[in-house]
Amino acid sequence: MSGPTTAIFGLDPISILLAAAAIQASQAVQEGYAEAATAAAQQDEKRSENRTQQSAAAASGQAALDTRIAAAEEEHARLCALTAPYGTAAALASSKPAPPADASPNARAAYLEQLLARNAHLVAVLDSFLAALPEARLDGLTAAQLDALPPADTTLSPQTTAARLLARLADLGPLPAEIEMLEAELAAAPSQERRELLEVELRRAIQAYQQEAAERASALVLEHTLQELGYQVEPIAETLFVDGGVVHFRRADWGDYQVRLRLNASGKSANFNVVRAIDAGNSERSVLDHVAEDRWCAEFPALLRALGERGLQLEVTRRLNAGELPVQLVERSQLPQFAEQQENRPQRKPLARTR
Repeated sequence: MSGPTTAIFGLDPISILLAAAAIQASQAVQEGYAEAATAAAQQDEKRSENRTQQSAAAASGQAALDTRIAAAEEEHARLCALTAPYGTAAALASSKPAPPADASPNARAAYLEQLLARNAHLVAVLDSFLAALPEARLDGLTAAQLDALPPADTTLSPQTTAARLLARLADLGPLPAEIEMLEAELAAAPSQERRELLEVELRRAIQAYQQEAAERASALVLEHTLQELGYQVEPIAETLFVDGGVVHFRRADWGDYQVRLRLNASGKSANFNVVRAIDAGNSERSVLDHVAEDRWCAEFPALLRALGERGLQLEVTRRLNAGELPVQLVERSQLPQFAEQQENRPQRKPLARTR
């Protein structure tokens, strides 16, 4: 396979949401470190004036800070254990924010703050799925994992059950009108039979909402994975997997070549193909088109693996060899302009390394 490729996306909602949470937490940690460094720089002059007082305060608070960090890390380990039935524990453990190399109170406090925020996010994501799963799906959990979940209360009314389900969705954003209407109808249901039917319908709507949330999270996972693999990526709308759309990405040494990823309106089927930027009126073919397709062919499997590890499975349904179809020529104005292109436009050569 070297030329245009069509594939079907398969989403694992739990893995996708947890992967997106891990990405957001990692980004927050980096932002926290940057803010801590900025704050430390701004306070350098003040520190020189009251160094003795700060040293005493740091010594008295160090033990408390260490205790809170240890508790947060223990909680993170517990969350990883709870995700074990879904095969995501190893990924979460490996992506846990590393303690800062700088042992200063500011850096360690920033680490603690972001670790706590991440734990809270993971709890909300995990609880929302466990709450909406049929009881049979809980059979795979171990006794220790079941003990860690909130105890079941058979005396709860359907209305209270619905309220708890919706509370656990708070971290996924504003609720759609359909779910709010079902909650209201459930509270006013005149009979037990009607309440049971509405509870089933509410559970179905919640699961559909979670699927949509996973599709939105998939856009973040796709963008971050491409960047992690070294590609320049145009901004990806969070509705890419909901409404479909087009994304372009490239490496800095690809010259006029980019890869276009087009998703259909359902966000399930994707087409990858190499395109070449041309100036208006220029339709000349290049012998380097074949080279560009072969290069993308060699890199495509790594992208498949990286996305699959984060819950975005791709099943290739169509493969064309290099040259079976000509590389698509697209006017330069219709393609995103990346930083390297803008800076090196006069001397740029297709696929030439600029090092």
